[in-house]
Amino acid sequence: MSFGHLGLAIAVMGMAGSSYWGTEQQKIMAYGDEINIGGYDVNFRDTNGIIGPNYTAVRGAFDIRKNGKIVATLEPEARLFSTPPMPTTEAAIYSTLMGDLFIVIGEANNKTYDQWAVRLYYKPLQTWLWGGVVVMVFGGFISLSDRRFRMGAAKKKIN
Repeated sequence: MSFGHLGLAIAVMGMAGSSYWGTEQQKIMAYGDEINIGGYDVNFRDTNGIIGPNYTAVRGAFDIRKNGKIVATLEPEARLFSTPPMPTTEAAIYSTLMGDLFIVIGEANNKTYDQWAVRLYYKPLQTWLWGGVVVMVFGGFISLSDRRFRMGAAKKKIN
């Protein structure tokens, strides 16, 4: 089997995994709340105010645990740009070979800023999609290096 076909198979597995087995959860979370998604326990630790060059933001801190051990701390942001006034979100991503965990923090649920709208996504085999593309490109370069398929200048016919 050629690298191109192998890469396509890997990419299709990644597409199927992230499309069919992916999960999404939306929750209003207070500090200390924990939620389980994709085999990870996600604990909402706190938030901090951030002042950037042309925006203000709230950055959340989430501890990611697998089998009781902290494997990462993710810090998504909710930003408000000043000119023009535009709210945006910056997702935080924990990526492994078996899947990606995305966390997005939204607006505060109340005026005391102790509860936040949080959206979590788990996309299994997402990395396989990109790995398959890399293998396909590698296969393309290998096929270009095969001398049998090179086109040279046309040879003159001698009559």
